[in-house]
Amino acid sequence: MGAQETATSHGVGQRGGRFAVVLGAMVMLSACAEPVPLKRERVETLAALEYPQKADRGEPIDIAVAHKHRGSVTIINRTARAYEGVQLWLNQQYVRRFARIGVGETRRVSLRRFVNRHGEGFPVGSIIAPEDAAPVISAELYRPDAQRIHALPVRLREDWDRFY
Repeated sequence: MGAQETATSHGVGQRGGRFAVVLGAMVMLSACAEPVPLKRERVETLAALEYPQKADRGEPIDIAVAHKHRGSVTIINRTARAYEGVQLWLNQQYVRRFARIGVGETRRVSLRRFVNRHGEGFPVGSIIAPEDAAPVISAELYRPDAQRIHALPVRLREDWDRFY
């Protein structure tokens, strides 16, 4: 009977081990999965936008862009003003439109939702190729209604503790 118990518990262990391997593989694949892709029309609309290099330079605005997590940024409006119908430019190449950034609002946004002129999303890398990720070096808020662009503070992972 001892041998039979050993064989049975060994079989459960093998099944449990297989389950753990399958579960681990599913977790890894979900970590690599991309968010829901942008619709072609939206990508084409964003790709058609040009960086507003001729726009008037306004004062810096205290809307922080924190790049703490790979694949996303956190936008924190620390001003007493809401901004409507604006474009957020990262590294002077990738843009995303925002209908509204409210007073005191904190929002986590996927970097893949920022598109360059070729219709490509911001490079975030992956578990397999982390070297493909690009850092967020600069962030600017463009207000088309005022034809004005404003620098925003960027915080990287290394600064995060000093940020708050």
